[in-house]
Amino acid sequence: MKKLVKFSLVFLLFFFTFSCGDDIVEKVTVDVSEITGGAVANLLSPSYVLTYANANNNFETISWEATDYGYATSITYTLQIAVAGNNFADAEDLTTTTELFAEVNIEDLNDALVEGLSLTPEVSAALQLRVVSSLSGEIADVYSDPVDVNITPYDPDIPPIYLIGDLQGWNLDNAVALQSIAPLIYTGFADFDTDVLFRFFELLDWVTGEQWGFSYFTGDIPDEFGDSGDGDSNFQFTSLVAGTYAITVDLNTKSIEIEKQLFPSSLYIIGDDQAWSLDDALALRHVGGGVFEAIETLGNGNWWRFFETPSWGGTQWNYNTFIDGTIDPDLSGTTAGDANFQFIGTTGIYKITVSTLDLTIDIEPAQMPTMYRVGGDNGWTFGESMTWIRGEKFTEVTELTAGNEWRFFPTSGVWGFTRDYNAFKNVDPTLWSGPNGGDANFLNLVTGTYRITIDVVPGIITGELQ
Repeated sequence: MKKLVKFSLVFLLFFFTFSCGDDIVEKVTVDVSEITGGAVANLLSPSYVLTYANANNNFETISWEATDYGYATSITYTLQIAVAGNNFADAEDLTTTTELFAEVNIEDLNDALVEGLSLTPEVSAALQLRVVSSLSGEIADVYSDPVDVNITPYDPDIPPIYLIGDLQGWNLDNAVALQSIAPLIYTGFADFDTDVLFRFFELLDWVTGEQWGFSYFTGDIPDEFGDSGDGDSNFQFTSLVAGTYAITVDLNTKSIEIEKQLFPSSLYIIGDDQAWSLDDALALRHVGGGVFEAIETLGNGNWWRFFETPSWGGTQWNYNTFIDGTIDPDLSGTTAGDANFQFIGTTGIYKITVSTLDLTIDIEPAQMPTMYRVGGDNGWTFGESMTWIRGEKFTEVTELTAGNEWRFFPTSGVWGFTRDYNAFKNVDPTLWSGPNGGDANFLNLVTGTYRITIDVVPGIITGELQ
């Protein structure tokens, strides 16, 4: 009988405990339809105009009420913005926080409007803000009532300003663009030579837009930038050290900074595509301002790196050199060992453009280059192109007659662009003499069959009698 009583008591205690457990679960059950949380406070103004000049500032502080779930808990709040009238279907998240306020950067807000919501810059748009309250687990989010606001975004694609002067031939098409890096601050690279004149332009136009010369800049300017004293208030570059300079123009403080840039006079690529041979190194042409370019056949999976000269002991630039710059997506690389680049694109002919100043590499498909040797032996007519090897390196086997003149042309039928005797620095005087006549032709000295090989960039020509 005692055992039966004990068993009954234990059963009743278990039943009571289980029933109480059910009551506890029911007490924390949340009906989100009964909660209106995170009510956003009214903004200080019904409309705003964002400006690039204030991009680094914060928009006004946006605050909201705490959401009450009926018990103490940690809540995550997400501030959203969307075009009015579409029930937040395209909402952009501005910030996520556990605080009851948010300070949104104007540039970030503008990006959300222009890039996220595809709004038109400089046009006012009707928008709505709301706060989404979230708990971890299976409890649904709670949405606040929206707050209306009109905002006019600015155009984030700020146009550059331009440097135009003697070295650009005062030609708008040759203007040097200085890109915006902050409100009213512009930077870029420009070439300067002693006594050249120049000034800055807002637009590529002689009549409209602002122009800024020596008299405008009341802040700090380089000693090398003197006053030309002419009617256009041009600058005059007074330094004897010509070259490429990094230039920063600050229209806020009306000041200018420059820094002389150092870059190699030559650049080569050596790698798998050149059989890692110094004799077959790809010579890139310097097109100005530390920018080099060449055309080469690039093989998928092949490795290579840059050299200042075709020698193993010279200065080299590898993947680590450019890792903080802009590397074409068709290039990969390794940071270990020689840190070579690897071409991961489709095998083909490409134009390679590399800047040793801002550390950029661009690769784009290209056509096979051509080169024509035209002279007395072929009646000064364009025939077949020489055989392209790489870059501006070509070869051919041809018959030459003593006493006949000739020179090279990159484009068939185009006489104005030529590679003459003066373009080469190692001409064999037993085979050819020059420069001959006003066109600086080669003059052939020995009749015979020749294999001619030229590499125009380093200015190398060889002739082998067959």
